[in-house]
Amino acid sequence: MEIIKNKKGICYRVRVYTGPKTVSRTFRTKREAMNWQAKMRLDRKSIYDCDSDNQLCPQKYLSEAAEEWYSSKAEVFLSRKTKVSYRGSISKYLTPWLGDTQIGMVQAAHAESLIKLLIESKLHAKTVNRHLCVFKQIMRFSFERGWIAKNPLATVRQLPLPDSVFTYLTREEINALLVSNRGDPIYSVLMIALNTGMRLGEVCGLCWDQVSFQSRQLAVRRTMSVYGLLETTKTRRIRYVPINDELMAYLAQLHRQHSSKFVCVTEHGTAWNVDHMSERGFAKALRRAELRKVRFHDLRHTYASHFVMNGGSIYDLQKILGHTRGEMTMRYAHLSPDHLVNASNVVSFNGLQTATCHKPAMKNLKT
Repeated sequence: MEIIKNKKGICYRVRVYTGPKTVSRTFRTKREAMNWQAKMRLDRKSIYDCDSDNQLCPQKYLSEAAEEWYSSKAEVFLSRKTKVSYRGSISKYLTPWLGDTQIGMVQAAHAESLIKLLIESKLHAKTVNRHLCVFKQIMRFSFERGWIAKNPLATVRQLPLPDSVFTYLTREEINALLVSNRGDPIYSVLMIALNTGMRLGEVCGLCWDQVSFQSRQLAVRRTMSVYGLLETTKTRRIRYVPINDELMAYLAQLHRQHSSKFVCVTEHGTAWNVDHMSERGFAKALRRAELRKVRFHDLRHTYASHFVMNGGSIYDLQKILGHTRGEMTMRYAHLSPDHLVNASNVVSFNGLQTATCHKPAMKNLKT
């Protein structure tokens, strides 16, 4: 790659040998130059390496397959936030890079090159995996529709992710947070989050018809998003969260004070805007308590951590938090006071038994 300076500024020239000739192009940005270079090299390689069975199938361009996958799969089954994210993956990376490539010419090398390109763009491994996931779903969709005879990305693996480290507040920090914000509208949000482990959107979207004082449960079936109140949760399942004594007394008092549809309301009597909560409301609450900077989601970790440290069951915690996979809940297992205690004495040494050990008689070993 050459860097050229001219009257218009800096541009980047790339040359690629395609077989009969060398093709050269100039781009204003380095990213565009790298994308074009990678695409030209892979297209040249695909001419010789692509699956012959895929060549015999009706050919579609990747951009066409991506649009059909998005309209028939993403639009129907995914949440609005996820759809926006996947649309960005298609429009920002897949379509500019491989949009005019026939899906029968796509190989695993394309995915590997995409991973390399995203890593060079300084993207986090989790973000790289998200873009790769969209690419793989499009190719799997193409295989299911019969547009290709073989899915070339079936064996492509995502990047390994490091174990996530979560933060939680101590009991002293929890007390300071609640005492400092007593009387402020955000107090109700903090009380529910710390006593139930519910997500921010679930707390802000909690309505009084979800509160059962008789059974002492909260029916979590709605969530507040940047697009308004949704009649579903992140996992698309209804779960029931128990109400402890402290929260029970507080909710009964709160119910007598106002008649709003929502349990948690602002000083104007309206529902909280989740898009502004973390940066505005919650940040102010932390400053009032003079606490370290944490995320609102760390209140969920706080509930789970103290639940386990106080002897709560991991199985019960999974149901309360609404985790679909047990691995998510097992992150808190090491905080249990009984964690691996029963297994600690399986292997033990003290150096005192060596003198009493009996050696086998050598005469019995002679042949």
